[in-house]
Order: sequence, then C-alpha cells, then structure tokens
Amino acid sequence: MLAPRFAKMRNSTMQLHADELLKLKDILTRTSLSFEEVQLSSGENSTVYVDGKLATCRAEAMPLIGRIFLSKIKDEGWTPEAVGGLTVGADPIAMAIARESLATPPTITPS
Repeated sequence: MLAPRFAKMRNSTMQLHADELLKLKDILTRTSLSFEEVQLSSGENSTVYVDGKLATCRAEAMPLIGRIFLSKIKDEGWTPEAVGGLTVGADPIAMAIARESLATPPTITPS
C-alpha cells in the first residue's frame, strides 16, 4: 500500500519535498482518480479507481517522481545501479528516476 510507505519517509525527505509531494498528489487526484463505476480485472465492480499511469506518464509528474524517489533512495542509504519493476506501471517511474539522477550522480540506469 502506498500511503504507509509515504508515511514512513523520514522528516528530511518530507520537508525537502513537501511542495513536490503536494504537486504530485494534485496531479494524481486530477488525472488518475475516478469515482465512476468500473469493472476491475477481477470481475468485481468498484466506484473508486486509481490508474496511476495516467499521472506517471505525464511530463509534469516525471521530474517530481524522479526527485522524490531519489531522495527516498538516498535517505535509505541505497546505492542502486539500476531501477525497474513490472512493465507498464513501473516504466515511467524508472525512467523518471533515471532522468533525474543525471542531476545528482551517480547516474542510475533503467533496467
């Protein structure tokens, strides 16, 4: 679940990126959140649906995603050489992290 992970971010990350987190939240709620009846892939119906790709693939969201994730990676003391995940959903996030890492070496490559 995403919310508890954000809740666990260290205060330095939250303070440093508070404005960026708010901007990203705004993009997510404006573009990805739907309260219309939808049929899920499970066959169940839901009146709340979040399609994160609609936000993560937006040019205005990519720098925010990249900087927020890079800050979290740094806070955790991780030193990845590559980032990735399940295709489609993770691709824009991996690309955003890789792009923003150009400004804060070492450069991270999408995999």
